[in-house]
Amino acid sequence: HRTLPAGFAQNIPFGETLHSGETVSVRRYVKKGHDFSVKDIQSMVDEQYKIMRAIIPIHRQLQERAQIEISTTPFYHPILPLLIDTDTATIDRPGAKHPSRFSFPEDAEGQVQLAVDYYIKYFGQPPYGMWPAEGAVSQSAIPIFSKYNVRWIASDKGVLARSGQWGYEVENPQVLCQPYRAEENNDAVIIFFRDTELSDEIGFYYHGYADPEQAAFDFITNIKNRFIRHVTGEEDRVLSVILDGENAWGSYRDDARPFLRSLYKLLEDDNEIQTVTFSEYLAGNPAQYVNPHTMESLQKVHNVFTGSWIDESTSIPGVDLGTWIGEAEENRGWELLGQARSFLNKEEVTREKNPAAFEALYASEGSDWFWWFGKDQDSGNDEEFDDLFRTHLKNIYRELGAEPPAELDLHIVPHTVVWTFTHQIKEIQSSDHLTIRTNCPGLLSWQLNGGKFHTDEMLPSGGVMAGVQRYNLVLGPFSDGAGELLFRFQCTYRNCKGTDICCEMKEYKVKIK
Repeated sequence: HRTLPAGFAQNIPFGETLHSGETVSVRRYVKKGHDFSVKDIQSMVDEQYKIMRAIIPIHRQLQERAQIEISTTPFYHPILPLLIDTDTATIDRPGAKHPSRFSFPEDAEGQVQLAVDYYIKYFGQPPYGMWPAEGAVSQSAIPIFSKYNVRWIASDKGVLARSGQWGYEVENPQVLCQPYRAEENNDAVIIFFRDTELSDEIGFYYHGYADPEQAAFDFITNIKNRFIRHVTGEEDRVLSVILDGENAWGSYRDDARPFLRSLYKLLEDDNEIQTVTFSEYLAGNPAQYVNPHTMESLQKVHNVFTGSWIDESTSIPGVDLGTWIGEAEENRGWELLGQARSFLNKEEVTREKNPAAFEALYASEGSDWFWWFGKDQDSGNDEEFDDLFRTHLKNIYRELGAEPPAELDLHIVPHTVVWTFTHQIKEIQSSDHLTIRTNCPGLLSWQLNGGKFHTDEMLPSGGVMAGVQRYNLVLGPFSDGAGELLFRFQCTYRNCKGTDICCEMKEYKVKIK
């Protein structure tokens, strides 16, 4: 018996012809509703693949029509300033500190080059602009973008606020509403700085509006009240709104289509606001009465601050890079990454000699591993991110025919390990939590490293609706060098027959390393 998963049909049209000429529809399966065969399910998946195959071609077509501009990001989404030099990272959370220095600007360059090459492959032209991962920029990153002919990049106004000797008055629309020229020696790139509040209103707040038209109206009203009413002079002004779209639209009704349609209609009808792409604003568009804005004509931003869009929680106010560096888990990740990178140098391996090793390296340099390390962010799946990160690092060594260091087997993030009578764990790490789980109530007597025996009652778990399903006791984390855990279980179920495995009163051992 197979039923259609909740929400599955919402992602696939009932009947729509794609620009490729293929027709996509799950109408027949929605009508059927249940009792699907394996062939039916495969057919539904095939309909999804039709849509996925059309994504890049339709975006390329829209860009070639000049309806949109597609930017890109350094390939594996690294925090470029940290690849260039972790010692320059801005971390100002109490107790935070820098790890051993990681400084491989050639990796930052490689990540940008890969992104440019990939973009050309699928869009038939080089990218004009980049949103550096997490809006993370620095003065030292400017030459890398310039080398690969990236004309513009973008970041958050918080970076502009901390740039230069005294910072910039970003709450003044005259200051914020313009692109800037950033220079490092003979290299230059144009930087747009987004308005944080407007961007976050779309990203985090407007989905809560019952009326999407009202949300769109409020957005336009905010633009006029906060910016249009306060700019003076004849100079052109540009206001940047930038957000991570994959995070926003899933919170909106119907993936934000009603909101976006309302917003686009208001923008189209408004005689005070004109929408442009970044490159259109810079190059000009006579047909739309958009003047060109050359790099030489732009105001220079001095000493671009090393920061991102985010201000780490509990840190000194102001954007920084503390979300990815500074805490013990994050720094441990940088230490292991640095060791693997130094190993490649020692072995004189280059990307040309062993592209697979460098692919594993670049994947390890991605920002998301470090985002979830530490206490400032929690995915609910930090253990999996930890395991994947260390797997990428191990693959660097394996691609060179070397045995990965044993320390890559050690968890960065504490893991929860479950022991049951049918799945008896023999070994855990001292930082782990060991959950002893049974199907019946009882007492657990346990001893650590030959010390005193402790006896604790197993705690019921389950739920109000489900009733008690099992019993748990959590031990750990343990001090380093704890050695061995010895325990035995005494069943206290009143109707226990004494013949099940849980009633054997055996002693079990778990090694702690």
